[in-house]
Amino acid sequence: MNESNTYPTPEQVYRELLRNIGNYMDRVRLVALDSGIPPKEYTFELNIKSIADIRSDYSPLEKDKWLLKVRLPRRAETTPDCEFLSKGGFMKPFHPHVKPTFMGKGSWIDYKKPEPDETLLDLVLRICRSLQFDPNYIDTSLDTKHIGNEKALIWFKTIHEKSPDSFPRDKNVIEPVYQILPQSPSEHGLETLDQAEAINDKAASETPNIQSSSDDENLALKDEINAPLKKKFSISLATEPYRPKRGTKPNLTIEEELNSDVRATGLRNELYVLTSAREDLFNHIDWTAKSPENLVEQGGLLLGEVYFDEASNAHIGVVERAIAAKSAESSATHLSLSHNVWREMTEKIDEEMPDKQIIGWYHTHPNRLDVYMSEADLNTQRMMFPNDWQFAVILNPHRRIWRSFIGYSGVECQGFFVKKREDDSTNSFDQEASSYSEDVTEEYDTSENIEEENPNTDL
Repeated sequence: MNESNTYPTPEQVYRELLRNIGNYMDRVRLVALDSGIPPKEYTFELNIKSIADIRSDYSPLEKDKWLLKVRLPRRAETTPDCEFLSKGGFMKPFHPHVKPTFMGKGSWIDYKKPEPDETLLDLVLRICRSLQFDPNYIDTSLDTKHIGNEKALIWFKTIHEKSPDSFPRDKNVIEPVYQILPQSPSEHGLETLDQAEAINDKAASETPNIQSSSDDENLALKDEINAPLKKKFSISLATEPYRPKRGTKPNLTIEEELNSDVRATGLRNELYVLTSAREDLFNHIDWTAKSPENLVEQGGLLLGEVYFDEASNAHIGVVERAIAAKSAESSATHLSLSHNVWREMTEKIDEEMPDKQIIGWYHTHPNRLDVYMSEADLNTQRMMFPNDWQFAVILNPHRRIWRSFIGYSGVECQGFFVKKREDDSTNSFDQEASSYSEDVTEEYDTSENIEEENPNTDL
């Protein structure tokens, strides 16, 4: 969050978005952005149950996916231009703050002025809450400056008066990672965050006992009204972002025949893959073999630690485990990791190896493809793994070659597979890295969706 009285720059907007959007993969997905550096235009897919139209019997036609394009304003103190797109099966919402425009699109008419500490992700999440018809995120004053669809407002007010507990429409309420309450809880009549959490816990435990009526049935609200409500807000203090530790180059024994296929000179950064991660990788991609699974692209996440050697001004990555995206959609030249696939991987990390850090990603270029950072790969790296300490590994299991890259620009770095020591049954890096201190130097970003497509090169 921006803690000063000034509004964020486009670079700050971009960095803040990348750092936090991974926490909302099940609800908000970044699907496109312009080619500017930093970008000025973002397109999000919102997975929110809301209303697309009202039928003749006054019952709602509901949809659960929306396409929102956000353009950053020239003046930071003004609201970004937010527009719902109508294409490819997407529709504009039927909503008090969405004004129907040309070609079936809908412009978001904000109900409040932007605040300096509201990030782009905060804005998108606030729009999501409003799309859910959460009364706290809708202006019901009939103020023409804030209302884009008066018919939608009248519908909402009418139904809300009859059955107030039927809102929000989407009972899966977004739980923000950021602290929802202002810096001073007393502004909400709360003296401490403990009291706020107590109120949240109480709200979460109370499921309204609502009787259905004929009106409810006519409006097709019965099932949703009687669905249990989740906690309305989640109070959680932001954790310190991941930062590489300081240290020097470790003394490790490597498998010389498995070194990365380095094609650049003067490389400082290095990536070491421990045997535990090597087993994860090779088992997933069937290294040296041909199978139905590895004839198409495969990929996943790299877990471990990153160290910074000040003497050589180099980052040293140590991959301890690799998490395979086994349910990803792919072809011989394409890999797509949807928000569901991402959630599966992060849940596995949380359950089985919560102490591990995501330090990058990997994927294959199978068959006769070369191993390099295609333009699509670079876009993925820039959007999802932009920090100067985050790695990308590209492997071809059939040609038995691989290369490693690092940072926003995908610069090549040296890659090594580490031999397992006879006296090291756990293959832990702790003994080799015992000289590293806990000082920190960099920042950690989370990431969202990986979609990449390589040119069909016949090599």
